[in-house]
Amino acid sequence: MTSIVNKSVSCRLGTHKGQAVIFIQFPYDKDFIEEIKKQPAIRWSQSQKAWYLPDTAANRGKFGLSALQEISEAVLTDTCKTNQSAMSALVSVLQLKAYSLNTIRTYRNEFVQLLRYISDTPLNALSAEHLRVYFKDCTSVWKANP
Repeated sequence: MTSIVNKSVSCRLGTHKGQAVIFIQFPYDKDFIEEIKKQPAIRWSQSQKAWYLPDTAANRGKFGLSALQEISEAVLTDTCKTNQSAMSALVSVLQLKAYSLNTIRTYRNEFVQLLRYISDTPLNALSAEHLRVYFKDCTSVWKANP
């Protein structure tokens, strides 16, 4: 079997049908196309006129692309130890829902702002009033968009 990695292919990152993908293109070769079709994760995009596969760390490695940026837990250093497990739980849920790294990073960063704001108050002790005051401060004091 011909290896798609050893073949002269060009790669580019993109999105297809809302998913992060790696597009691969190569000069027309009927035999090589037949080998590509046997690969379960590789599909043809009529709109892009290119073959594509999911953008994963393993697939990036096969094509010599830079690794996906991992989400760091270093942002938790300024938060209460009691609430740090909530951050890990939030990130886990978002990953299970297959949110993009950028979306997870945004949610994580916003959650860290809340954790810093509440300081040593445990999350399970927050009331609706606490959150109302926080959102009010976000929009009036820090000029964040609602």
